[in-house]
Amino acid sequence: MGRQVHRSDDDRILRVALDALKSYWQYTSVQRQQAAIALRNYETEASISALIEALDDMDPAIRRTALQSLQHIGRPASKLLLKALQHSKGTIRRGAAQVLGETKTLQATKLLQRIVIDDEDWSTRAAAAIALGEIGDVRSIRTLGTSLREDADYQVREAAANGLGKIGGDKARRFLKRALDDENQYVRVAAEIALDRML
Repeated sequence: MGRQVHRSDDDRILRVALDALKSYWQYTSVQRQQAAIALRNYETEASISALIEALDDMDPAIRRTALQSLQHIGRPASKLLLKALQHSKGTIRRGAAQVLGETKTLQATKLLQRIVIDDEDWSTRAAAAIALGEIGDVRSIRTLGTSLREDADYQVREAAANGLGKIGGDKARRFLKRALDDENQYVRVAAEIALDRML
């Protein structure tokens, strides 16, 4: 009997939290943040999906809290986060990339490589480059090296340098040495720091 009551309470809390997070006008920002925090204690498809959608919320505090909750859930959220890498909204792709990088989800590597090269949003490309560095798969070196050499946005090139520095190795070092001549100061500094890290 006690276990059934406990499960009933859990179900009620989950329903209220899901409703609060999705209802922009009916709850205050603080209440919705509390809902996002409560959802980190659940690993259901409904709770994880709601947190992923909240990565595109109008309220920046909700976006930040949803990201933190997904980071807290970690690997159990990876299946839905992998799908989120192909979401139509850049904010959601970017948040998914960040969490998958922090959890070092190797299965995300190919999708992240594609984002680094092809995504229309520079900030999402940069997030994917950083995520690839966190995952540390040497098969990402060529992708990051291409990004470092060819991406039109200096912030993406900077992120690619950071990623290469985390992966390391002779191939990464060669790409980084070429970047010491980049036209942008921030990219040159990022390449130099990455090379120093590899000593």
